[in-house]
Amino acid sequence: MTLSDGPVFVIGGSWSGGSNIPKDGELYDPNTRNWTLLPGTKVKPMMTADMEGAWRADNHGWFFGWKNQSVFQAGPSKAMNWYFTDGNCYVQGAGKRLDDDDSMSGNAVMFDAVKGKILTLGGSADYDKSWATNNAHIITLGEAGQEPTVELAAKYGTMHSERVFHTSVVLPDGKVFIAGGQTFGVAFNEENVQFVPEIYDPESDTFVEMQKNNFIRVYHSLSILLPDGRVLNGGGGLCSNCSANHYDAQIFTPPYLLTETGELRPRPQIISELPHEVQVGATLTFNTKGRVKDASLVRLCSATHTVNTDQRRIPLDLSPASSAIGYSYEIQLPEDSSIIIPGYWMLFVIDEEGVLSIAKTIMVTADKKDHRETVERPKELLGNPNDNEGDHGLFNFCWQYWKSTLITQILRRG
Repeated sequence: MTLSDGPVFVIGGSWSGGSNIPKDGELYDPNTRNWTLLPGTKVKPMMTADMEGAWRADNHGWFFGWKNQSVFQAGPSKAMNWYFTDGNCYVQGAGKRLDDDDSMSGNAVMFDAVKGKILTLGGSADYDKSWATNNAHIITLGEAGQEPTVELAAKYGTMHSERVFHTSVVLPDGKVFIAGGQTFGVAFNEENVQFVPEIYDPESDTFVEMQKNNFIRVYHSLSILLPDGRVLNGGGGLCSNCSANHYDAQIFTPPYLLTETGELRPRPQIISELPHEVQVGATLTFNTKGRVKDASLVRLCSATHTVNTDQRRIPLDLSPASSAIGYSYEIQLPEDSSIIIPGYWMLFVIDEEGVLSIAKTIMVTADKKDHRETVERPKELLGNPNDNEGDHGLFNFCWQYWKSTLITQILRRG
C-alpha cells in the first residue's frame, strides 16, 4: 500500500518454499526504484492463528497509509497494529476490534479519509474451510500511534449476510457496496454462495440489501469503482481449468443513478478542463452544467484477494466561485498527504438529487523527500550490526535492499 510520501509498503504474503523466513516489512521507492528492508516492522504481530500455520497467517492484510509515514493495520488479525516506516522502524499494538475474531479474507474500506473512518466487513477465522461471519465495525483513526475508536456498525455490528471471499467498494457518496462471498469459505469452490449484495449507508448506519446477482463471485473475484460511478464486479477462480473459473464480469448500477422506475437519471457535468497534475493542498476551480451540492474524490486503485488497501474516499467542501460560464465552484484539496495520498484520483460532483457526474481524473503529488530519515537504532534492542550470528544484526536496521537480499538468498539455500 502507498504511504503519504509516495513509497509503497509491503509485508507478509506466502511464497514458494514455505514460510521459514519471516516476511517483515520493506519499502519500494518508485522514484529511485530501490527496495529497503524495514526489519523493525515485524510481521508476527499481524499474524492470525490460522489452522494451516504461518504461510496463511500473514496474508491479505488490511493496511492504510496514515500520518507521519505510518501504516495502520486494521486486520484481518483480531489484533490491530501501527507500523512506523520512518526513522526507527517498529510496530506498536493498537488494540482489538472489540470482540471480533481473526477475519481472514474479509474487507476493510476507508470511506471517509478526512475523519479517518474505516468499515470492516466479515471474514473467517481461517483462510480455508472456515465459517464466515457477518461482523461489521467502524474504526476511527486519530493521530499515528493512538489507539483508534472501534464501534459496532449498524447498531448490532452485523451485515445481513455472513461473507468471506467477498469484495467491497466505496462509492462517491460515502456508501459502501458489498458483493459476493461464501458462508463457508473454501478456495476454488462454488458452494454456500451469497448472491445478494448489500450497501452500507454511514448516514443512517444501516445495511440495505440490493437486487440479487445471478453470477457466482467468490474466491479471486473483484469489484472496482468505475469513473461513471458504477461498479465492475467480476472474475473468480483462476485455478487452471477447474469449473470455478469465471472469465466474465457485470456492472452494478447503484440506486443514486436510477429513478424509482429504474430509468437513468440525468447527470450533472463538470464542463471545464482540470489540470492533469496538482499538489496536495491545491485549490481547484471548475464549472458545472447545473447546480451541484457535494463533491468527493475517490482514489483509483486495484483489488486482489479481497484486498484493496489504497481505496479511499475524501468528501470535499464546495464554495461558490465567480464565473460567467454555467455554475462555478471552488474546492481545496486536503493539505495532509496522509489523507490524500499521492496518486490518481477521480473527482465527482453530486447534485441536489444525489445523482453524481462522470468523474474527472487528476494526479495528486506531494513534496518528495530527498531521503528518508534514518535514526540510530537502540543498541539494547537491536544488537551489534556487525554480529553475523543469532538474529543477524544486519537485518535489524533499515538498509538498502540489495545487501539484505544477498544475505536472505544465502539463508534460504541453507
